[in-house]
Amino acid sequence: MRLSRLTLAAVFACLAALSPGPAAAGPPVRVASMNQCTDQLLLLLAPDEAIASLSFVSRQRPWLDPAQQARIKRLPVNHGAAEEMVRLNPDLIVTSAFSDPSTLSLLRRLGYRVETFEPETSLEEVRASIRRMGALIGAPIRAEDVIREFDAGLDALRDGRRRGVLAEIGVGFWVPGSGTLSAEIAEAAGYLTLGEKLGYSGYRYLSLEELLLSAPDLIALSNAWSTPPSLSTNALQHPAVGRIAGGAAFVDLPDRLTICGSPALLEAVARLARARPGTPESGQ
Repeated sequence: MRLSRLTLAAVFACLAALSPGPAAAGPPVRVASMNQCTDQLLLLLAPDEAIASLSFVSRQRPWLDPAQQARIKRLPVNHGAAEEMVRLNPDLIVTSAFSDPSTLSLLRRLGYRVETFEPETSLEEVRASIRRMGALIGAPIRAEDVIREFDAGLDALRDGRRRGVLAEIGVGFWVPGSGTLSAEIAEAAGYLTLGEKLGYSGYRYLSLEELLLSAPDLIALSNAWSTPPSLSTNALQHPAVGRIAGGAAFVDLPDRLTICGSPALLEAVARLARARPGTPESGQ
């Protein structure tokens, strides 16, 4: 049902009456995250009492970090609605640049401080995001400690060996090339992405025929948003995908390890480094 202009005006007026006014200066006391990637950074740098809410995606199976499961289930979650943010009344809202722009605009008009993070495309941008989140929530020293631990972990995983070509196949056969975070993760483990082998940058949809001819050494199939099923996710179960290049291994890379710019990607590097053609990785 379409709302009338009068109804919309009344809703806006109610929200405005409940809003906190201009955002307060100084470090925030309570922070709400509306995106699974800002969830990861917030969980990394903030104590529970400073987290007003996480996105509901953080509790979904493909995104739920087993090591953080008990903690995440204790924290409130939101679905990215302005009404939820008004009820929570946080000092700071962090989210992705891809969040609904009308919701973010409304929250800013209501006086909330909203900070958006662009998707990271390199390891250096991962470090920059950690530093930025640390600065926003008043934890710059903790952020630098995390970056040092991250770099030490990355150095320990690099061994200089060249292991072949990785086909990281997303929903709808969405495959990364050069200039992506996926490419830097693959490089750290000694792999070239299939997109780099094919000579393109960014992301591209490949046909099933292109994938069948690609002969990768290692395959990682997306496991996000597989339930409820869709044509795009069902395509990943096509029998031909299981026969790509015969000798290729399959490695389990949950999307939470590769899509967001956080130290969680170290586990992705480790899984890739352990994988061998003909020896599928079974870690969850």
